[in-house]
Amino acid sequence: MTTLFIGIGIILFSIFLVYLLRRFSHAKTIPFYSLDTKKESILTIGIIGDSWVTRKKLDMILHDDLLKNGFSSKIISSGQSGAKSKSVYHNLFKDHSDKNSSKFIIESQPEFCIVIAGVNDAVGQMGSRYYAHHMRNIIKTLLHYQIRPVVVSLPNVGIREMMKGMNVFKQYRNIISAYVNNKAIVDNVMSYRKKFNEMLVRENLKSKVILVDYDKACEEFSVDSDLYYNPIHLSPKGNENLGHLIADTLVKELRKDTQFTKNKL
Repeated sequence: MTTLFIGIGIILFSIFLVYLLRRFSHAKTIPFYSLDTKKESILTIGIIGDSWVTRKKLDMILHDDLLKNGFSSKIISSGQSGAKSKSVYHNLFKDHSDKNSSKFIIESQPEFCIVIAGVNDAVGQMGSRYYAHHMRNIIKTLLHYQIRPVVVSLPNVGIREMMKGMNVFKQYRNIISAYVNNKAIVDNVMSYRKKFNEMLVRENLKSKVILVDYDKACEEFSVDSDLYYNPIHLSPKGNENLGHLIADTLVKELRKDTQFTKNKL
């Protein structure tokens, strides 16, 4: 009987170990693929990320704001609800048959690609290194294909408020993960942002990336704020604010480049 219990314990421990390895492991760099698609003449802007990108929340806002400033554009987007930065990176390489594939974004060869990711990393207490590593991979992939990354800083969402709505198992899992990955700090957004910025400097990427300061569009989450639908999602008003900020950032960048100003409407 004792041997049986030991055997069951070993099996359960092994399953738990595999779970941890799969959950927290960093993605290896995936080999690039060749492109045989033709680039369109119209200014094309891609958007990739998690649920903040789904249902084309930002597409029309960006299109209309750019048009008002004299820039005709085509906006293409691909988001996966619940995706962590690791999945956002993997999706760039997935076959078209996968519903979450964002490979078509790369193949469309947009001038810019907006990246909104990391909220699920922070909520899941994946660790700042996990977030910075996969954002690095995303950025380097876009740059390889001569696409300028436009990265929205990690939104200052309600991490602690979101945790309160989780079941007991997830709450304790995330508390333990915070101890391991973030010095027991549950409200981790600032430490994730810091690690990301350190990565940009270390990898010599800062001058190659256009950064959008999320805090200029939306305040930190508050239950009284009309900018949030819930602790980790924006309301329609919040999406409008963010969309306008991204568009303003792009307009400033476009006006610097004669390639775009000479074709201005």
